[in-house]
Amino acid sequence: MQSSEHKEIISSGTSKVPDALAYPRILMLKDVPEVEGQFVYVLKAYPEDGLAITIFRDVKEGEVYLSINDFDGNPIDLTNENHKYQWAAMDFAQNDSSKFVAIMKSAGIQKVILYVSVDDEDLRLVDMRISLNKFYGPGMIKDLFGKIYPTQEIIKTISLDENVLNAVKRGEGSYKGNLILKCSKFKTIIRGKEMLPLYARIARS
Repeated sequence: MQSSEHKEIISSGTSKVPDALAYPRILMLKDVPEVEGQFVYVLKAYPEDGLAITIFRDVKEGEVYLSINDFDGNPIDLTNENHKYQWAAMDFAQNDSSKFVAIMKSAGIQKVILYVSVDDEDLRLVDMRISLNKFYGPGMIKDLFGKIYPTQEIIKTISLDENVLNAVKRGEGSYKGNLILKCSKFKTIIRGKEMLPLYARIARS
């Protein structure tokens, strides 16, 4: 498909678009003691399932390459109506990709992987990966794309000292329900041979 600003090429695998990176798993709060003392975003929890969308701007050739996969990194065939996320992938490709490309161009961003969580018909941009071990924080995602696309729901930002952490664990006040905690400044942790974002999930049901 083409627009006046760029030529967009949808592909499940070219030398221009690297292999899709699966969405990293989010550990339960009890398994992430490193989160204590961090300044974090408290977010409404979302399903760890949906679209992993790689957008690559070939500045030299003036082309944009778009690859749409699921959270496990498997390509989504846009012609396969039986795939549970085919409709979401088609909607993004046809209606939203050009908006993201325009913002990437103005911000000087050449390549990203966008992770869009799908909850029934509710789609939300929940992470933005710019390298193997680098993600943008929730605030940056909202600032960049919040006006053109739904983003993860931010409940508050707070320093996670011992008292706050205990309140989060108990589900007091605004900490009710299922939550995800993300550091305001992206950090990673190591579990065995696996490198994961310093995120934590609280599931109460």
